Order: sequence, then C-alpha cells, then structure tokens
Amino acid sequence: NKFFNENLMVNLIGFLRRAFPSVESSLIRSVGWIGYAVSIIYLCFVWIRTGEIKERHIGLAIIVTILGSPHFHYHDLVLLLIPIYGAMRIMLNQKLLKTDETVLIPLAASILLFISYLLLPILKYVVPYLMMIIVLAALWFPEKIAFWKRKEIQE
Repeated sequence: NKFFNENLMVNLIGFLRRAFPSVESSLIRSVGWIGYAVSIIYLCFVWIRTGEIKERHIGLAIIVTILGSPHFHYHDLVLLLIPIYGAMRIMLNQKLLKTDETVLIPLAASILLFISYLLLPILKYVVPYLMMIIVLAALWFPEKIAFWKRKEIQE
C-alpha cells in the first residue's frame, strides 16, 4: 500500500491529504487533478513566451511537474538533481560559487533528504518543499541566494 498511499506522496495531493486529513479523498483527488491540468497549461504558457529555453526554465518545469503530478513519491525526488545541476551551472557562470564548493551541493541535498526521511520524520515532507523553493530561487535569483557574495563585495 505504500506505493499508492496518498498521504506518502510529495505532490499536491499528498500535501493536501496531510494538511486536511478530514476532507474527502475524492475532493482532494479532484483538486490534485485540476492542479495537474493547471500546471501543464502554466508550463505551456511559460515555454511559449520564452524565446530561449535555459536551465531555469527546465528546473521550473521539473519542480512544477513534481508538485502537479498526480502520483509522485519520495523516491521520485531524484528528479530534483536536474534543477540542482542547473542552479549549480548558473551560479558557477555568474561566479557566485567556486567549483570545489559547488560539487558538494548534490551530496548535501542527498544527505539532507536522507536525514529528514530516516532520522527526523517530522521534517520528512517539509525538507523537500523547502528544497524546491530554494532551488527555484537559485535558478531565478542566484545573486539573492549567494548572500555571502554581497559581504565580500562590500568589504
């Protein structure tokens, strides 16, 4: 049952099931499927308006797909590596990170997800959502994520 249990999903349906446990399953599934359709339409709109597809657009597509997909579990979060690598490339190109620092980011993300899954179950679903927000911010606003660079520039 663990592969079909909606409470264990990391998508919109799982989030709603955990946030509103008393709401009927059929209503939550309907909202989840509407979210799936909205995410597809949103991504089509974004990609049509974009002249050139870059790392940030691909990362956005993957994260919106993770949240909007009607069936997405914790082990599927391996897809987050793609937007993480996109954010790494952007931050390297803008010289916000050094190579030796950057290569540790996927390892840190994996360790963080592992620890939150096995050792801190209260954070099991909070950490992936926060990670998605941080990766989106790193893709779209890398200079705001690299707050330590501002201190170096001011010095």
